[in-house]
Amino acid sequence: MPTLGALEKAGWHGLQSYCRACRIGAILIWAYLKLAPALDFDTVAARLRCSRCGRRPEPGDVRPYYHDTGHAQGRGVPPGAQDVPPAKPPHGQAG
Repeated sequence: MPTLGALEKAGWHGLQSYCRACRIGAILIWAYLKLAPALDFDTVAARLRCSRCGRRPEPGDVRPYYHDTGHAQGRGVPPGAQDVPPAKPPHGQAG
């Protein structure tokens, strides 16, 4: 994955994370994270913890976030950005 700065420049608004243990998700916007733009996305994803149970997210449960207000694209990605594969649903749940 690219750096946080490259994702922001490409139009992504932040990142989203999902905790399989608690079955809750979180959206973290770049402005609130206050992290250096040079940080690698995977490095940041590995540092996250669930605020409820303290567990780290499973691989694939953290991904870039884009808020598509107009649903013009209908894909949840910024115009011109490459698709990011969706996070895997928890075991036993349909995706």
